[in-house]
Amino acid sequence: VMVKVALSNVDTAGARKNLDAEAKGWDFNRYVRDADSSWNTKLGATKIKGGTDAQKRDYYTALYHSYIHPSLYQDVDGRYLGMDMKVHQATPGFEYYHVYSTWDTYRAAHPLFELTEPSMNTQFINGMLERYKIRGELPVWELASNEAYTMIGASSVPIVANAIINDSKGINTELAMKAVNDSLLFNQGNQDLFLQYKYVPSDKAKSRSVSRTLEFAYDNGAAAQMARKLGKTTDASTLWERSQWYHNAFNAEKDLIWPKNSEGQWLSDAEFDPLLVDGPYIAQANSWEYGWNIMHDVPGMMALYGGKEAFVQKLQKAFDPSFKPKGDYHGMTGLIGQYNHGNEPGMHCPY
Repeated sequence: VMVKVALSNVDTAGARKNLDAEAKGWDFNRYVRDADSSWNTKLGATKIKGGTDAQKRDYYTALYHSYIHPSLYQDVDGRYLGMDMKVHQATPGFEYYHVYSTWDTYRAAHPLFELTEPSMNTQFINGMLERYKIRGELPVWELASNEAYTMIGASSVPIVANAIINDSKGINTELAMKAVNDSLLFNQGNQDLFLQYKYVPSDKAKSRSVSRTLEFAYDNGAAAQMARKLGKTTDASTLWERSQWYHNAFNAEKDLIWPKNSEGQWLSDAEFDPLLVDGPYIAQANSWEYGWNIMHDVPGMMALYGGKEAFVQKLQKAFDPSFKPKGDYHGMTGLIGQYNHGNEPGMHCPY
């Protein structure tokens, strides 16, 4: 028994058109051959030198997985369902994708797309800008043209900034700058608290107050670099000032990032364990891992930890295999001390 399934996010007529365009016949083996050929062409566009066969398999398997999302969300006739739940018609050359899990992808996936699929990454960013036109903010965690707000921060901002800084073509830079600025003022994810207190207070936040502070600071830092690239000096100054608010999450007495309440008081040792992964105040990590999430200002981060020598010593301690994190969070895989190779917050730490 062979069955065909067609999908459309617009209507059944769209599903039928998609089926006719992609799977008109019943020659199953031909579809297998076509898929094999298409993937060989796509994955073969990048070449690697050296390494074992096993390492090459790992690389190409990971590269394959990187293509799963974002995924195309329009019919073959160019119609798609926008974030206003209305049917839109894509203009020639534009493709509408969905599944923007930006907190998960801004660190590595989109920078990879800049290298492997620059034109596709431009499509992703232009799709983000289309959503901004409707909602007044860039997507945070978008699925099927719905904003889920599943994770924290305003993580489309560094994705857009990275593309602009790298001179990606086909992006309206004026629109992108406006979208970035507006997104960093949009009342979502306790960003209002960040702007009011210059950090996200532990007693006011929905959750994960320390991580929210660092993510919003980083987002502003990325936006500041984008503004400098575009010659927007006033924007750059304002954004960079906000990016420095990460200092307000650092407890100098503990030499760690730490939750602070709305009265400006640090939580006590009884209230907060800096080794606990994915507790109430830090997302999917602990103080020893998330404390390196100041990527936009490495010299400032080093100064925060007492200078280069003290910084290196602390980083070395974090990688001590005998120094274990606490908790049973499912994303704790490939641990080397406090470094969690299997999850997003620490991906940059070895570098």
